[in-house]
Amino acid sequence: MAKDVFTVPLNRKNGIPAYRQIQAEYRNRIMGGLYPEGMVFPSEGAMAKVLRMNKLTLRRAIRELEKEGLVRKARGRPTSVCQRSEWVQTQRRPVVSILIPNDEFEPYKEELLGHLCRHCVRLGMDVKVCLEAEAPGTSSQRLPQNGVDGIISFPSSRPEYAARLENTTAPLLVFEMREDIPSRADRVVVDNLSGYRQALERLKALGHSEIFYIGALSKQKTADGGIRFTMLHNTFLNTLFFRRAMEDAHLDSAPERCLEIPFQQEGADAVIHRLVTARVRPTALIVFNDELAQFVVRALERSGLSVPGDISVVGGGNFPDAAASLKLATVVADRDEMAKAAVTRMHERLKNGGLSGLVLEVPARYVSGASVGPVPSRQRAGR
Repeated sequence: MAKDVFTVPLNRKNGIPAYRQIQAEYRNRIMGGLYPEGMVFPSEGAMAKVLRMNKLTLRRAIRELEKEGLVRKARGRPTSVCQRSEWVQTQRRPVVSILIPNDEFEPYKEELLGHLCRHCVRLGMDVKVCLEAEAPGTSSQRLPQNGVDGIISFPSSRPEYAARLENTTAPLLVFEMREDIPSRADRVVVDNLSGYRQALERLKALGHSEIFYIGALSKQKTADGGIRFTMLHNTFLNTLFFRRAMEDAHLDSAPERCLEIPFQQEGADAVIHRLVTARVRPTALIVFNDELAQFVVRALERSGLSVPGDISVVGGGNFPDAAASLKLATVVADRDEMAKAAVTRMHERLKNGGLSGLVLEVPARYVSGASVGPVPSRQRAGR
């Protein structure tokens, strides 16, 4: 048999150990009939040379296949494929597809993807990472799900993506708060209320009381080819969280203190100009996320104001690079905890079935940074 029958294209970036990738690929080939019953594998040394890896990694993959009853290996004898009647089908590892929509791949998604893959392996599940743009059949209304036991989907701002999720049949879990997601889907959402409470506690301790919230608008194309800006559903919920946290802190939570801007510098410049020339000027701003906070900080600097000398800024922890470059204080959820909650829930669904539509909340926390400081003395004196 040709040597290339045993080669496996390994992905070194998806966080899945090499032996697990080999195990999954060989399992598929055995079950698909490419490796027929009774077929004898070459020696470990020869196979390791074909795979360009050390024998220990290969040996571990073979050992896992042996546990599943797919191959037999005895001391002094080559590995061979077991008879189909001997296969331990109940030990087949579930396959979870991680769907990544054809949106901009923000840095936080790469981190979350790594945690998801690691937790899937920890719980004995294989992973298929599916980029929407590369997936076969994605021009239709159905997402690929052949050979998949469960689906974990990253969020998307596009309405049509939610409609495509509706057509999936496997157990579904999404990192979404939007209302148009299928009701049968489990969700993992970030509870920013706890993070906002911590941020306001810190700001109050520094003397701040004039605190405003800046949410995000999403740019969408209209049917006639035009452009419109709509409020992100996450912004709507985070605005409610902000106002509730303000009430809990006994601060003014009037709707006028909540504004929205698109991810554009012009929008940030216009809103900041309006705020700094208003009768009541904010001493601190809490912003939807770190990317939007970059536009806000730049607009403040263009207005001749310093951060945090004149106005303090708190971001949201979706974009670690942005937070690091600005040394932002931020409200962030632990992405490892998000992944752990998602994978644990999917494992429960695949193992035990049960009701769907569960919402799992991961609390956010406030992380201090150089963008937050005390209220300027001149503003404190003017009260």
